[in-house]
Amino acid sequence: MLLTKLINEVMETHRYKQLRILFLFGILFTLTLSVAGQNVEFKKENFPNQGSDLKKALKSIKKGDDLFNQDTRGSYGEALEYYLEANHFNHQNASLNYRMGVCYLKSYDKSLALSFLETARSLDSNVSKQLCLYLGMAYQYESRFQEALKCFAHYEQSLSVKEKERENAIIQQRVKECEAGLKLKANPNVIQFDKLTDKVNSKWDEYCPVIDAAESIMAFTSRRKSSVGERINPLDGLYFEDIYFTFKDFSSYWDYPENPGSPLNGKANDATVEISADGNLLTIYKNIKGKDYICESSKQGGSWEKPRKLDSEINKLGYHQPSAAYTRDRKTIYYVSDQKGGFGGTDIYYSQMQPDGTWSPSKNLGPNVNSAYDEEAPFLFADSTLYFSSRGFNSMGGYDVFVSKLRSDGNWTAPVNMGVPLNSPGDDLYLVVSPSGESYVSSDRTGGYGGFDIYHIKFNLNIEDLFAKVPPVFIHGLVTDEESTEGVIAMVDVHGKTGDNLVPGGQTDSLGVFVAGLPSMKSYEMTIQPMLCDSLKTPANLVTGTLYDPKYDLSKTDSIPRTKIAATLKDYRTGRPLQFPVEIVDMATNIVAVRAMPDVDGKFSVELPSASSYKFHVFTKSCAHKPVAILQPENYTVSEVDGMKIKLENVYFDFDRSDIRVDAAEILNRHKTLFSRFESWKIVVAGHTDNMGSEEYNYYLSKKRAKAVVDYLIAKGIKKGQMKMEWYGYDRPATSNQTEEGRQLNRRVEFTITKY
Repeated sequence: MLLTKLINEVMETHRYKQLRILFLFGILFTLTLSVAGQNVEFKKENFPNQGSDLKKALKSIKKGDDLFNQDTRGSYGEALEYYLEANHFNHQNASLNYRMGVCYLKSYDKSLALSFLETARSLDSNVSKQLCLYLGMAYQYESRFQEALKCFAHYEQSLSVKEKERENAIIQQRVKECEAGLKLKANPNVIQFDKLTDKVNSKWDEYCPVIDAAESIMAFTSRRKSSVGERINPLDGLYFEDIYFTFKDFSSYWDYPENPGSPLNGKANDATVEISADGNLLTIYKNIKGKDYICESSKQGGSWEKPRKLDSEINKLGYHQPSAAYTRDRKTIYYVSDQKGGFGGTDIYYSQMQPDGTWSPSKNLGPNVNSAYDEEAPFLFADSTLYFSSRGFNSMGGYDVFVSKLRSDGNWTAPVNMGVPLNSPGDDLYLVVSPSGESYVSSDRTGGYGGFDIYHIKFNLNIEDLFAKVPPVFIHGLVTDEESTEGVIAMVDVHGKTGDNLVPGGQTDSLGVFVAGLPSMKSYEMTIQPMLCDSLKTPANLVTGTLYDPKYDLSKTDSIPRTKIAATLKDYRTGRPLQFPVEIVDMATNIVAVRAMPDVDGKFSVELPSASSYKFHVFTKSCAHKPVAILQPENYTVSEVDGMKIKLENVYFDFDRSDIRVDAAEILNRHKTLFSRFESWKIVVAGHTDNMGSEEYNYYLSKKRAKAVVDYLIAKGIKKGQMKMEWYGYDRPATSNQTEEGRQLNRRVEFTITKY
């Protein structure tokens, strides 16, 4: 399937033994804690009395360089194995860090590239002429578009006239992607976006989900170890593709997937393409004797029949046809091909079934849909809305998902980018939308389990609104604490007053930020519920109401109707109304358009000019924790694993509380990534308290804190049996309890690795 060209993260192959992966993460962990200094060359004078180890490191570099120079995705992944050995001996070498960064960008874990490339720059900014190019690519992948643009500009300035002629197209495309990313990131239009659990996703690749009309069956493609024959594709070092099925459990969550085996899966690549509404007809991609075919298989008596190839009009020999979509009557097929006569790379074509059952000569969908770059993964909704992915148009990097509507004249409208966060600087493909509106997409963005993962989406905009003449109202929410200025986590829900235009509820990020795009000229109800407030300390405010800036006064006549929002603030845990001041800023003019104080029921209402972007800033009180004091004691524990020291940060708690704070959640998310990689580790989770209160109560409180951490990690996918709880009350203080700063450092949970 074309995805052999898309794989950007080669996770685990037969060459990467468990010890190698442990070694990799140990080095990464220590690297992030070290401070880059002077460039250290691999020379005898720099390593006295270490001649043997130096010789081994140089030998590893030579093997890595041989693989690096092969310039294939698989060889970059193999090169990393040797480079990591040398880096363990000397991580202060600019050239080695540079090559490792390039390997990560071109092999399997692009998110790890940036730290190595930045280290290379700090050691020697002239280590390679292409350093700024790869740094720009790494920044772009992390959505740090401004920094990426600076790197691309610096790289362009360093090129000669001939070099610019040769590389100008690549640089300009990258610049265009970053500029598109800045615009799309500033106007996000989805509020709920989450990956499926590790029941479905794995550290290998999962993509191309297809679902039946009842949303009870999902088939998808994976390159995991359990593929038929467990064979490795030599082109990229990954397992060959196989088709998997998952079904809803009693709680309506997708359950552990099953490999159906033969005849759907063979020894080479087999991948999902589409499934019929009743779930009994599966369209798949198969590689048969080195050739690509789109096939169909029917389910008869509970078993899948041998897949049948579509005719030669679709399966053009010598060309690559990786994906397709049908109209509801299955009499028109839209498929992707790199056949001659296209607009560039792979294009989308269509063909219609003739009375004799054959397919008509294919036609290209034309330049409105097909760009000078690659198009992929068409999906047709209600025969009139075409979703597909493209590297062209205003993509922010890699493939982005676009949408086009069928016009009454039979032509397709210019595609619209589906925006952030559905799209990312990585590859985003295979959007599928069920009749109920539940949607799924595949992405290799940062924050996944590994490689491509399958994500679940709920849109807050009807597709018609994307094409509407009146742009939506964008709400950029910010919930902060007045005293500490820290972000406050809150639950947010926005929906139409009449029940339509539902915007699914979601949680702010750790900085208290949320976003929502609302079709203009309509009425909405918004609920904001801060999660960590001490609502009993929140005083009532007798002065309530909404004050508009003169430019936004309701007496002003607007050219289009206003968008109305009725908002409610209340405590998430108790449901108690909250009276926190709110400022609404017009982001185009930076004018405070509205100042509002909710009434005793926590309610206020505003009317805002449509087709604009606004910042909703909620100023809370007693809703943020106090920062951890920076005193002499180290805020981490050290464990020896296979001869290496692993530093694990502590997490801290507010006085007499066991809630997971914002800073603790961020640390635990990092720990979860590490723990899930090494399932043979046994982790001791130890709770502690300060000395305020009785001995008996503090033992109870320290146990609650340890349990809160364990429960959090279990919810994130760590197995319960991997962790052991301990609690000590105030028996083991990290520092003196004589000051509030010291007591804060003692209100903690520590982590220790006891077994590998």
